[in-house]
Amino acid sequence: MTAAATRGASADSSNLDVLRAIAVLLVLLDHVLEMTGDKLNRVFHPYDWYCGRIGVLLFFVHTSLVLMYSLERMHAAGPRLIQRFYLRRLFRIYPLSIVTVLLVVLLRVPSLPWLEFNWMGIPNLASNLALTMNLTYSRPVLSPLWSLPLEVQMYVVLPFAYLLVRPRGVVMALGLWVVAVLCALVQPHLIGRLSVAEFGPCFIGGVIAWALQRRLAPRFPSALWPFVVLALVGIYILAEQASPGMHPPPLAWGLGLGLGLAIPLFYNIPAGALQRASHMVAKYSYGIYLMHCVALWAGFYLLASAHPVLQSGVFAVLLVALSVGSYHLLEEPLMQYGRRLSDTGDTMRPGTAAR
Repeated sequence: MTAAATRGASADSSNLDVLRAIAVLLVLLDHVLEMTGDKLNRVFHPYDWYCGRIGVLLFFVHTSLVLMYSLERMHAAGPRLIQRFYLRRLFRIYPLSIVTVLLVVLLRVPSLPWLEFNWMGIPNLASNLALTMNLTYSRPVLSPLWSLPLEVQMYVVLPFAYLLVRPRGVVMALGLWVVAVLCALVQPHLIGRLSVAEFGPCFIGGVIAWALQRRLAPRFPSALWPFVVLALVGIYILAEQASPGMHPPPLAWGLGLGLGLAIPLFYNIPAGALQRASHMVAKYSYGIYLMHCVALWAGFYLLASAHPVLQSGVFAVLLVALSVGSYHLLEEPLMQYGRRLSDTGDTMRPGTAAR
């Protein structure tokens, strides 16, 4: 393994924290803009939707790259590797999503804060709990949940991508990206329910970044990294405006590829205010992603007649309380349990535990 590979596999990247923080803040910005538009009768469309979609695409690239590192650190092979990976992902993504779905239904929180709650029946609830909405054509009970089934379904593929790419390197990763694009092109004409294929090239962007980081040393200053991410966001928005329709898939594929090629080229952001802030946001990002619509609804719609300062304060306090609380009370304990369960029967060497 090269020095670049050791650096990437042995430590969490502050650059990836910045990427994840930007991703979740873009999703938050989307719904804040939509809520503001509803309250003030102003129109921010389509820029609100651009922000939300870009945020999710950044998450997809980030997730697949981090999971390549996770697979690498397991030091396992074959069925055992796949079993451990699936078990850990089960305890990572489902506990908070299940609690969120039940909370939304019990409190009658609408799918978006400015809408009305709509009970859609037990089968729809079951699909939301299982994160299979795209397979069953069910509606998410909360809007941000739409992306989670895609992540779950990509989890099925990622261990096999890892096993293919690890011994063969960048050429295989780029080949998988081409295959993913071809699958995305034919999927709408064959199996509509497998909409995950539309986003396959975005996930493979993270695999490309992982393969490159195993071979390349960084070349550019860390200070440029946040600006490069924001530049890619700006390019995406400009291309959206020039494209017919909303969210053309080739733009997502290009963003995933561009990001995957760029990530390995930058030194990690050193310790400092940006590193600490982005790490904090990234740490609680899953809770922020799932709970921000609940906090917006409680702050600005349950308290519709309150002063805007009070509404904003309630929203901010709830968002922090729900995201931080859910991490420490639910996410982290169950992630640890999933790790221990997946490691049962193994003789773990120091430093081999995966995220």
